[in-house]
Amino acid sequence: MMHLHQQIAVRVDSWRADGYTCEAFPAIAEILEWARETETGNREDEARAEVANLRLQAIASLPHLAVFSDEAHHTYGQSLDTELKKVRKTVDYLAANTNLLCVVNTTGTPYFQRQPLKDVVIWYGLSEGIRDGILKDLAGNIQAYDFDGNAKKYVAYVVEDFFRDYGGVQLPNGAPAKLAIYFPQTDDLKELKPAIDKALVKAGQSPALCLVNTSDESLTKQTDIDAFNRLNDPAAPHRVILLVNKGTEGWNCPSLFACALARKLKTSNNFVLQAATRCLRQVPGNTMKARVYLSTDNFGVLDRQLQETYGETISDLNRTGEETRRTRIVLQKLDLPPVVVTRVIRTVVKREGEFPPLILERPLGSVGDLLEKRTFTVAEQAATPSVLRQVGDALIIETLPEGLDAYAAAVDLSTRYRLDLWRVYDELRRLYRDEEIPESHIGELADQIERQTRFYDVIEEKVDVALALVKPEGFARELDADGAEIYTAEIVYPKDRESLLARFEIWRDKAGPFGFHYDPYNFDSNPEKSFFEQMLYHLNLKPTEVEDIYFTGALTDPGKTDFFVEYKDDKGKWRRYTPDFVIRKKPEAGGNPGTGKVIIVEIKRERDRTHPLDGERGRKAMALRKWEEMNPDRIKYEMIFTATDAVTVDQVRAAHRLLG
Repeated sequence: MMHLHQQIAVRVDSWRADGYTCEAFPAIAEILEWARETETGNREDEARAEVANLRLQAIASLPHLAVFSDEAHHTYGQSLDTELKKVRKTVDYLAANTNLLCVVNTTGTPYFQRQPLKDVVIWYGLSEGIRDGILKDLAGNIQAYDFDGNAKKYVAYVVEDFFRDYGGVQLPNGAPAKLAIYFPQTDDLKELKPAIDKALVKAGQSPALCLVNTSDESLTKQTDIDAFNRLNDPAAPHRVILLVNKGTEGWNCPSLFACALARKLKTSNNFVLQAATRCLRQVPGNTMKARVYLSTDNFGVLDRQLQETYGETISDLNRTGEETRRTRIVLQKLDLPPVVVTRVIRTVVKREGEFPPLILERPLGSVGDLLEKRTFTVAEQAATPSVLRQVGDALIIETLPEGLDAYAAAVDLSTRYRLDLWRVYDELRRLYRDEEIPESHIGELADQIERQTRFYDVIEEKVDVALALVKPEGFARELDADGAEIYTAEIVYPKDRESLLARFEIWRDKAGPFGFHYDPYNFDSNPEKSFFEQMLYHLNLKPTEVEDIYFTGALTDPGKTDFFVEYKDDKGKWRRYTPDFVIRKKPEAGGNPGTGKVIIVEIKRERDRTHPLDGERGRKAMALRKWEEMNPDRIKYEMIFTATDAVTVDQVRAAHRLLG
């Protein structure tokens, strides 16, 4: 049987033998070449199909069969209805022709568009991996930044923040902590690398710590690739890895503690997810958390990809510690006198008296939206593959302005400025009579009203405010074993902070009559625990001078305490800050309980001394020092910084002397 191209060739040869000439012969030659290539390709496809069929028949001939499919999510693709059928047909064929014992699919991404694949019977996600110590803890360490397009400022901050918190961090084998920064394009890397180098110098590091790995040979040499492959060596010098199209799926670098995405990707598939989770590989003996730096845009992308791929959200991961435990705290001292502070209360009040009548002026002009009209024709062009060519100049078209009647405008304006409706209506009717009022005039009319009616005064008044250290009504009420009513709350803490819980039954001899207004105390750090232990010793030397000491740093729910100060964060949002300790001196003779001098103490790591929020001159401290300024005879505020897991005796004594 002749092939198609052979049949065509025989027919053409017979035409030529009969003396025919034809202009189509060159085209026929092209058809012959196409036919040969097509038939060659078809024969190759047929050969591959034959091999596949023989392979399938060989598999089906086995007496007992189990099918294992790794990375099974790839068999589903993006069109589950069609691609899934191909897999099913294969498995069904094997089931019909052999003793198929089981089919096992394994995948790390058993979700499709937020829905679990129906074959999933066992699911072990990121959260479980973190809890079981297979992945690094990420709780509270996924950070999103809104940098208003200033990527240089953002990457510089990331580098400085990383070396502030991870500069001295090492794995048990001595490998120093590393940061990976992912860039969408090599142009982004070229633009932002100078800012990274400058930030390294500012952080006291050498720019030589940077390693670039991209698919661009002009940026990445073979020596760079070799250095990238040696990053797991504890002696590897590089600590900041700059990546384009590298370092995602399959990259295993346990010493990677932080990842940053420098800019939003226009198309990412799962790139954001792959990049953000590269730093999670855990090793035995490491207790340091991982950190992910994102722009606010990439934050949303990561959250969506986590939900689509793992069925989890960023909030889920931020709540998941390596392993968490729960315990119940019980209020032990209910009748605590409040901390009374003098504060300035500002009140805006309307000025009393008669004011001039409202007189408005009609704004000039009223322009609707502008449209730009361009006319095109179809024509071939030598300089561009486009077949559309503009004819003539662009034409700007003014549309009629949108308008509203005087009554609707009066309702709007009078509501805004708390004015009499008819007073505003009459003035608008005077200006426009029966005409509609252009919407473009409303803003200027509102400005005129505001200028003529802003008769307000700001009154400042100093008032004493009583701040409850604990609010029993914010706790759950229960009955203890003796039938007495108690107030409780459940707390959750990481397993590795078990040693930071202080139970009164164990601390009874150290505490004496002081502290433990709730039990147990759940300290955030060992320096806090160290300060409390040493301060109890000093207080018990002269117990008649002190009313009590309270650990307040972990009790921050406004439903359970009033003891917090408000401050604005670096984005202008109001936040609450609760300091760590309150030490209250006994009142003067004849004074009421709770009226003695109050010492407020905050414990911080030395690395936070210059932090814009938590530092010595940070926003939190400045907000509390306003309390101190307003209450010089009543409140003292002390910050203690330590570079170790304990505070020194001198620091404790300095805080104790403030009681004098």
